[in-house]
Order: sequence, then C-alpha cells, then structure tokens
Amino acid sequence: MVSHIKQTKTPPWPQSYHHLLMTFKELNAPQEGWDFFRWLTRQGVEYTSPEVYGAGIELVSALSGTENDAIRTTIAELLDSAIERFPDGFVKYHFQPNALLTDRSAIAKQDQESLLLLARATRCLLHHGLIQDGYLGLDTSLRLCPTSTPLIVVSEIINRRNVVEAYKVLMLRYRNGTGLRHTSPTPLISKINGILRTDDRLRELPAELRVDLIIACVSLARACLASGGSFNAQMCSSVIKSLSYIVGFEGADDALENSIFPLAQRMVFHYLEHELPSKRSVTPINALLTMAARMENKNPFAQLCNWLQDSGVDADSSTYMIMMSHAVGQQNLNAFQLAWEGLRDISERSGKPLLQRHWVWFVSKRSSFGSEGREFVASQFQENRSTIPDQGQIQRILNSTEDHSTIDSDIGAPGDGSPLTSVQESQGQTSTAEVLVRLNGHADQLLTEMVNPVRGNFADHSFPMSISPRLEPPICSDDDLRIIYDRLTSVPKTAGSWVAENKEPSLHRNGYTIENLRFQNWKTLTELLRFSSIFPKQSGPEDTPDGSLRAITETLRQLESSLPTDQEIQKPASRLDGLQARIEQWRDISQEELED
Repeated sequence: MVSHIKQTKTPPWPQSYHHLLMTFKELNAPQEGWDFFRWLTRQGVEYTSPEVYGAGIELVSALSGTENDAIRTTIAELLDSAIERFPDGFVKYHFQPNALLTDRSAIAKQDQESLLLLARATRCLLHHGLIQDGYLGLDTSLRLCPTSTPLIVVSEIINRRNVVEAYKVLMLRYRNGTGLRHTSPTPLISKINGILRTDDRLRELPAELRVDLIIACVSLARACLASGGSFNAQMCSSVIKSLSYIVGFEGADDALENSIFPLAQRMVFHYLEHELPSKRSVTPINALLTMAARMENKNPFAQLCNWLQDSGVDADSSTYMIMMSHAVGQQNLNAFQLAWEGLRDISERSGKPLLQRHWVWFVSKRSSFGSEGREFVASQFQENRSTIPDQGQIQRILNSTEDHSTIDSDIGAPGDGSPLTSVQESQGQTSTAEVLVRLNGHADQLLTEMVNPVRGNFADHSFPMSISPRLEPPICSDDDLRIIYDRLTSVPKTAGSWVAENKEPSLHRNGYTIENLRFQNWKTLTELLRFSSIFPKQSGPEDTPDGSLRAITETLRQLESSLPTDQEIQKPASRLDGLQARIEQWRDISQEELED
C-alpha cells in the first residue's frame, strides 16, 4: 500500500495515513512506519496533520535502541515542525511553563487533533522516563483546557510511575470529569493492594500510613462513583481486598469483625442485587471470603460458605483455593477434602485439567493433616495422575519433606509477621481508635454512595488529592501557593490567532469554577513535578511490590529535602520568594535533575 501511495498521484488523505502509520506500530514495524512518515513530511502540508505527527512521535518512540536524549530532541523537533505547519494548534504552548489564556475563566477552543498530538508526545516522553518533560506536556493541556486529561497519559502514569503520582493523576482525571466511562480505578487499587500485601508480610510501614493507603483505595472508588462510574465486580472485589489488610495492630481485629466486614458484606450484597443475574461474578464473594478467613472469629467464614451454596452464583477455582487455604489454617481435613472435590468438579465440567501450580500447592499441604492428609493426597495423585501436566515434579514433591507451595494466598492469621509500628509511636498524637474510626467512616461513606449515588460534583466531596499526608507534606499553604501562582501567571502568553471561546458556563459540572480549576490543576502538576524531582527514575510495571514498598518508605526520608532549607531562604528574600524559586526550578525544562 505504501509503495502504491508513493507511485500514484492519489489525492492526499492524512486521516488514512494516520491509521496506516499506527498499523506499522501495532505490527511491530516502527522503522518502516518512520520511513513512510518522513516521506509524508517531505511531500507538503496537505499530506500531514497533527494526527499524522502524533503517529510519527509514537513510531520514533517505538524504535529500539533510541536513547532518551535523542527521543527528547526528536519529539521536540517534531512538535516544532507541527507548530510551524499548524500554527493555531494546541501544541503552541508546549514547554511554556506559565502560559495561560488572557481570561482564566475561559475554556479554550478544543482542537482535538492537536490535543491528541500533545497527548501522544506526553505519553512517549513518560514512557522513556523523561518525567519532567512529560508532566510539562500534561500541564500544557490543563492550563489552556482545564478539563483535558488524556486517557493514554493517565494510563501511562498508572503503569509506569509510583502509586503516589498515579493516585494524584487519576484523581485529577476524576476531578476534571472527562471520559470517565473508560477510567476504572481497579488497576491502581490492585497496585496499591500489592504494596499492602507485601507489607502484610514485611510490616515496614507505620500503621497510620498503611491505613492511609487503604483509605486511598476507598477514595478512588468513591471518586469514580461521584464522577459517573459504576461499582462493578472488579472494583468491588479490589476495594474489599484493600479493607481486608487492616490487621496487625491493637484494635484492628475487632474493627475488622464488628464494622469493616459487615460493611464489606453489604457492598457485595448491593452489587449482587443490582447486577443482572447472567453477569453476576463470584469475584467479590471471593474477596469477602478472603477477608472472613483473616478474622479470629471463624463463624462468618462458615456462614458465607453456606450462603454461597444457595446464592445462585457459581464458585470458581479461586473460591475453592480460598476454602482449602482456610481449611489448612484450621487443620480441618473434611473441609479441605470438600473444597478439593469442588475444584476437581470445576475441572471436569469445563473439560480443562487443573494447572500444575494447583497440584504443587495441593500436595505441598499433605502434612498439614497428619497421616490422614498424606494418605488423601497420595490417593488423589494416583487417581488423577494422567491429568497432571508434569507428573515427575509432583512425585518428587511427594518424596521430599520441603514445602513447595507456589500459590500465594491473601489469607493469613491475624497478627502474622512482625507487629506494625503503632500509630502512637509513628505519629505521637493520633490514637489507634481514631485511625480505625477514620477508615470506617470512609468505608461507610462508600457504601452510602453506592446505594444513593451523588453524581458530578467533585468539589462537594472530601476526596483527598494526596494518597497520604505522610508521603506528601504540603509545599506551603494554599494561600501562599495562590500568591506564587498569580506571580508566575500574571503576564499571560497567547498563541497568535488562536482565540479562546467561553462557550461553557464558568461553573463546571464538577463544582469548580474554571478559574479555580486552572489553579487546582497547576497546584497538582506542581506537586507531581516536585515528586518527580525526587524520584526521576522510571517505575515500570515489572517492578515487584517489594520494590514499590521500598520506594514508599524511602519517600518518608527524602521528601522534606524538596523544600527550600532555611539556608536557602536568605534575607532580604522572603520564604515565599524561596518557595517560588524552587517551584520555578521544578517547572523549568532547561534545569538538570535536582540533587536533593
């Protein structure tokens, strides 16, 4: 097709060229796509568009072996070329840290093609670890069009950056109220749950910080609901998993049994009541079973198992694995056998054999029930060995005395691991009871908003924009920050003939005035730039939860250094001047990385 386009004199069709260029990327042929893009740019303006340039940026980003400095330079050159060809486009403002429209209450005319170009450039910069550049690209969109929060940028940050920045950016998208049907908080909640799960074993986090992370998961779900999202099975189960990690310090076990578990149970029942029978998922019930298994009182677990049999919801393999894990902890061979039979029944009905990891876990638990357990496991192996993918491995495990379990379980006895640092020790002022009341209040509010949703007014909710005040001490007061904001944006820069259009009401549907939303966005991006100056390195999806946990604990020791010291704030310069200088440094693309 490319050779046909080059050889024939067909009329230019930039829209089709854009799709063709993106096809090259999807087919993992970025060099061929890049060569075609360069041919298009040599033919003239009519062969290109902002969308075509956006595809070109994606292709150069996908080229293997490209260094970050070369990526930055090439993207900047492509943006400059696009600006020259399409001077009225949104990208005119890229990397102008303080550019604003003359009227801060106006919403700029939305040029969707230019917005997409800028979003693609921003995503690629973030993907290559050019974090400050990427955040300034997002800042560009928000300054002129404060409700523009591109999904491809948000997804890149959630996947590639730490949970502190990811939380802030997703809350920013909910606050700005754009494209919410396609923005689930579940991936980020799951990422935070990975940290909580690791800390369940290591117990490195102070108790109040751990509760902050749980509250952050609940807040994400609440913000999604308030912004028009739905409480589906995945969100329900991920939030319940978050709540189940409140164990390990004084009073937490009682709170889990007496308040958190009943709230979680009502969440699941509400989900089942409002979901179509054909679409009901057992995933939230599995999460609730996991929570019940962590409680000292084992009656709720048994009651939930009995209820599940009559609920009309089909159990899956995870359900029976949870039941088997619980039976091991209780040394209940009968329950273990029944759960195993349920797991085998699913396998037989589906016509799919059990996975190797299921067999490894099963035989590794044979000693948990004495001689009877060993005999049961051995008999099951003999009866079903023809269905086992690797019989030799299972036979070797049966002949050994080591624990070969490979399936991790969220279930743990209350108090497993070393004790959490008490809230009193970590904070000095806040009691454990107050922390638990705060968490219970957020969970109760989520349940209330599930039953009676209040849509579209983010400003009326107390959603924290920070994942934890312990991880992000304020830069300064909002009043001081507003003074700095006014100083830095008092001489607006405009882009030639591009005219702002104030077609929307000054009060946005999220409850903010447009002028105030611009300030809130500027504040959020300044906080992100501050955080990225401390952690400039990429945090990819391949990182382990242990690594994420270490990053968070390191934050506690490093973040204060991002603010001006007393020595930096020398008279006659005021504290405000020192803060302004540091903010300008965070937002200046020409600066080298800060050495805090």
